[in-house]
Amino acid sequence: MINNQNELGDLETRAGDIKNIAFNVKNNADQLRKEAARRNTRVLILTAIVGVAILAYIILPLAYGQ
Repeated sequence: MINNQNELGDLETRAGDIKNIAFNVKNNADQLRKEAARRNTRVLILTAIVGVAILAYIILPLAYGQ
């Protein structure tokens, strides 16, 4: 009987540990997702700036006949 109670206590402890690990993994995944979204936004903005610069480089000389 005591052995079963000890095993139950161990199972509860392991279940709590697994729950904590799952919570940490979820938090880390959320942080990683947010960081990836920030990086994607930065890349999108830089791509847009380069695209506008290239268009300006092409269109401005045509517009002013140079």
